[in-house]
Amino acid sequence: MTALTPLITEQGWAALTRAQSQGQSVHLTAMALGDAIYTPSESCTNLQHECQRVSIAQVTALTSKQLQLTARVQGELEYWIYEWGVFLEDGTLFAIWSNEVALAYKAKNTDLVLTLDLILSQLPSDVIQVSETTTNVELCHAETFTTFSRVLIDTLRRQVEINRRTLNEFRN
Repeated sequence: MTALTPLITEQGWAALTRAQSQGQSVHLTAMALGDAIYTPSESCTNLQHECQRVSIAQVTALTSKQLQLTARVQGELEYWIYEWGVFLEDGTLFAIWSNEVALAYKAKNTDLVLTLDLILSQLPSDVIQVSETTTNVELCHAETFTTFSRVLIDTLRRQVEINRRTLNEFRN
């Protein structure tokens, strides 16, 4: 599990303010994943290089300022995840995050189950409301787990080899 403290966008704040003034709440429905590295700003409306967008399978309120989001990323695409965004049901980018350290790697034809703790420290503690019901999806089964494990081991092996080569180059 990874904890993210994203930047809430101007449009995200506007949607939240609008919903609160009408006695409603906003609903987080999708995650977008991309491979661009940059410093996000509040004026962002999309990721800089979105690779994939997936539905959020489950949302759990951990504290008054922390949500746990789970999603299943599938498909043939292969990329490092350096940027991440969460979208509202109307397609508004609510929050965005990017870092030079990759969040994860999405391997080709392999399911990636992301469980992220979303820390919304910028919000007052009474703003986050999550309904008791969450959408539960079968996120992982034995075959997926086996494939994921193989890919993870292979990725770690490649990273060790890259680190070894880099260290040797540095020493020479």
